[in-house]
Amino acid sequence: RYPQYYPLVKRLYFGMRMRNVLNRADQLVAVSKSTAAAICGEFPELAQKISVGYPGTDHFNSVANGAAPIANGKPQAPFILAVNTFEIRKNIPFIIRLFEHLKRELRLPHQLMLVGQPANDFRRVMNCVAQSPFKNEITVTNWISNEKLVECYRHCDFFINASAYEGFGFTPFEAISSGCPVFLFKNNTVAEIFGDHPYVIDNYDVESWKTIIDLAIRSGFAEKIICRANQPSHLATRRRNRDAAHSPNHFNKGKQFCIIRKFWQRSIWRIILRAHTVRIRCFATCACPSSG
Repeated sequence: RYPQYYPLVKRLYFGMRMRNVLNRADQLVAVSKSTAAAICGEFPELAQKISVGYPGTDHFNSVANGAAPIANGKPQAPFILAVNTFEIRKNIPFIIRLFEHLKRELRLPHQLMLVGQPANDFRRVMNCVAQSPFKNEITVTNWISNEKLVECYRHCDFFINASAYEGFGFTPFEAISSGCPVFLFKNNTVAEIFGDHPYVIDNYDVESWKTIIDLAIRSGFAEKIICRANQPSHLATRRRNRDAAHSPNHFNKGKQFCIIRKFWQRSIWRIILRAHTVRIRCFATCACPSSG
């Protein structure tokens, strides 16, 4: 649905493979209603075998109970946190622009901490950081342990997520479960789960975000999104999917059970990328004359 966020090779490969994978399954479990709707939009014939099961979001609870105070890697000043893979759809350059606007307009003492694995927007993000007038107040961390990540969630003043769309989107839930205020762009799953909450914003205008964040800070984050009592647990999700996979009502011997989180699987993509890299290297080696 969002081809502009992915390279051509990836779009072509998964465009060819996805229908085959989905058709081979007896039942599909989507991680959100919007994901299920997207699948049905592309493959209407699959509508009868799709169900929705939200993932558990309490996977950091045991880590949080034993988290120690942050030592290394934490900004010295109060900080704003954003946790994403550095993909185009995550809109991290917008977060940097928003941070700059907050610094100028509200005179916030905060630093910005960006946590995430490099991906297809990493170079642009790093260029934005390098060109920022507040570059010395922006920390970029590409790898972080679960323990350290929980510390960041617990000690940041607030969390920002500006992702254009998600299959589900775990990091806002991780932040909410850790008790920190969150400000979220109203993408498909945010709209589905949080609706019109005051801290859910339906545009990419830094002034609008600044106004909402300013009012929230002044009120002590009085309306912050809190963890729901009926929020699904990770264990309950595993049990539900296991029971579905063994249900005689839906599955025959030799058939398959698919949990659709997104329209692509990163592990498969990495294998393909490595294979193409090896082929290119072999071709280059064969094409170059011997220097001996």
